[in-house]
Amino acid sequence: MFLQPDAVVQQLFQKLYFLPGMRVCDIGCGGGYFAALLAEKLGPEGRVYAIDIQEDAVKETQELAHLLGFRTIICALENGQHTSFENNFFQAVFLSQLRVGEKNGPLILKEAKRIVQRGGVIAIVEQEKNILFSKVQPHVSEEIQKNIKNIGLTLVEILHISDNYNAYIVKAS
Repeated sequence: MFLQPDAVVQQLFQKLYFLPGMRVCDIGCGGGYFAALLAEKLGPEGRVYAIDIQEDAVKETQELAHLLGFRTIICALENGQHTSFENNFFQAVFLSQLRVGEKNGPLILKEAKRIVQRGGVIAIVEQEKNILFSKVQPHVSEEIQKNIKNIGLTLVEILHISDNYNAYIVKAS
């Protein structure tokens, strides 16, 4: 029913979309839970650049990384629509619940495309429906797929994480 971050990360590595040693950007890292799970799987040679537009989220991620002893998580206050990273800097980009099927979604996707290497993976985890809050509009899969296509990215696979969440696996060309 609810998002299971460990199941998401497990599937990304099982299907070889993410590999140990990669340099990954976690855009919209929130409290850092995904960043920590990614860092664990990426191992000591990998790096997770955990960024968020909210200062509190970056601080929480830093604290979690310190508490868990992850020196491979680099935290920064960044706008996911306009980061300071060089073109093609990452092998993979991870986006969770950033509503890429909505108004600002294309801006985030364009930036992810810019910072990921050609052939790199962008994993997009989105809530498809929300059974607890009926007034909240669901993130429609068709809108997400339309934005992916309009940005010039290639949808490789949709992983069904739970009844409410999907992970869209996208390749940059």
